[in-house]
Amino acid sequence: MNGTLQSKIYKVGYYISLLGTVAILLWIALLKFTPPEANGIKLLVENSPFTSWMYDVWSVSTTAKIIGISEIIIVILIILSIWFSKLRIYATLGMTAMFLVTISFWFTTPAPDGWLKIVDGLPMPNANRLKDIMFLGFGLMLINFPKNKQSI
Repeated sequence: MNGTLQSKIYKVGYYISLLGTVAILLWIALLKFTPPEANGIKLLVENSPFTSWMYDVWSVSTTAKIIGISEIIIVILIILSIWFSKLRIYATLGMTAMFLVTISFWFTTPAPDGWLKIVDGLPMPNANRLKDIMFLGFGLMLINFPKNKQSI
């Protein structure tokens, strides 16, 4: 495969990943403004050394909204990084921090049904947690995307 075609395929894949990340993160962020999601993340937030302090300051609902607003800011940074490459560092830092915290929930939250189930003899991890690994990887890739068309 020649270099031009290969770089075009890479660029298309990058933007598909970026738009998919934006869509999922925005959806997850908007859910934080609903009572079921605010209550749904309570066990995660209250057991994490990184986030448990939030309930000392704010209510469950307000804490969820603050988390949602933080996620929306990261989404905006990701979108703006398409045109303003200097914002990629902030999008990367935000995504990395967010997903390191959410990955830490695996180790800090007692899960009544566990993070891993056995289905027909095969381990089935909680898909909600697995997405965090993929998003962390994309967030780290974001910083190194070529800054101009000549680099691609």
